[in-house]
Amino acid sequence: MEATTGHPSPVAPPGWAVIDRLAYAAAVLAGLVLAATMLLTVADVTLRFAAAPIYGSQEITELGMVALIMLALPYCSATDGHIRVDLLDNLLGRRGRWMTDLFTVAVSLVVLACLVWNTAYKIVDTYGYDDVTNLLALPLWPLYLLIALSMAAYAIVSLRDLVLLLAQGRESND
Repeated sequence: MEATTGHPSPVAPPGWAVIDRLAYAAAVLAGLVLAATMLLTVADVTLRFAAAPIYGSQEITELGMVALIMLALPYCSATDGHIRVDLLDNLLGRRGRWMTDLFTVAVSLVVLACLVWNTAYKIVDTYGYDDVTNLLALPLWPLYLLIALSMAAYAIVSLRDLVLLLAQGRESND
């Protein structure tokens, strides 16, 4: 199946559908985090007029924004929702687009693996040093765990895309 940009859209075969369902569940959770953060911000701004702002609301909002982005990222990738710059697509042709897609997915996979690895070290450090937020003293290691899990999920989606692109290239060569 082709997307409107002419790039191959990763359509998951039945065996890979669980990845899409997990990515969707994470996106729904991201939506709930967004709604909770919005409600917190509205309540905080409203209560400021009564001289009773919510203590630590900015810190909670910051943590919520990190969670929101990390939870939404695998879904964005699974649905091919990233922004593409297609200035050279017409010049490259179908084979050239396939090769650039293959290259970018492979590089993304390597970068994501490095991010997961380094974030795992950060989890151990923040847990070992009992790192907490400044105002509310919330532990930071769960946030780093969420980042690592989201990057791992994103890497799994990228691996799926790489497998599908390789299969697509093999089919077009037959």
